[in-house]
Amino acid sequence: MPNGWDRNWLRFQWTASAFRHRHGHWPARVRMHPDMLHHLKDLFSENRFAVLQAKVAILPDEAVDVTDFFVAEDDQGNSCAYEGPPKQSDADDPRRWLGVSPDNPHGRRD
Repeated sequence: MPNGWDRNWLRFQWTASAFRHRHGHWPARVRMHPDMLHHLKDLFSENRFAVLQAKVAILPDEAVDVTDFFVAEDDQGNSCAYEGPPKQSDADDPRRWLGVSPDNPHGRRD
């Protein structure tokens, strides 16, 4: 389990990648506990977070237990919860799909 400054970014990517591997397409949205969303937002400038949200809706959800971390979903009812590091190929690399990476390892302070 990642514990570095970008741990929730990694978990977010791994959840999206697992969803693609399981369902054959990227998720439409990722739900997460509000505490996780707060941490994720702190890694990005407002502009970069907007680029991320243009690819996938990122939604706070109190129902997502902080131990589940993230739940990726599509509009057809498919879902996939965080499972840890991916076991699939680079073809499911979410970094290429998302086209953005964190720009502030010490927390955003805009």
